[in-house]
Amino acid sequence: MCLVFCMIPMTFWLVMAYVILYLQKRSEGRMRVFGRLLALWLIGLAACFLVFGAYIQFFTDCPVERRAIRLLSAPRGIPIDARTEPGKARPSF
Repeated sequence: MCLVFCMIPMTFWLVMAYVILYLQKRSEGRMRVFGRLLALWLIGLAACFLVFGAYIQFFTDCPVERRAIRLLSAPRGIPIDARTEPGKARPSF
């Protein structure tokens, strides 16, 4: 589950890198070089999100998955309209 959730910021940074690469094609001089460097840096940042998400998913205990398992396996509480005797009417609010 951590691997899936890490793809949200990864996609954001990849889209930002693509936008910067598109805009740097239309510029000239130092801004073109700066745009290319910034886009490559953002692609590296997106790759870090993927690598760290995979590391957490496969080699450690994923906190998101642990929380989901704890929520789904929790003991059920008493229902709000628990009837003590069969056929007894529900209390009004």
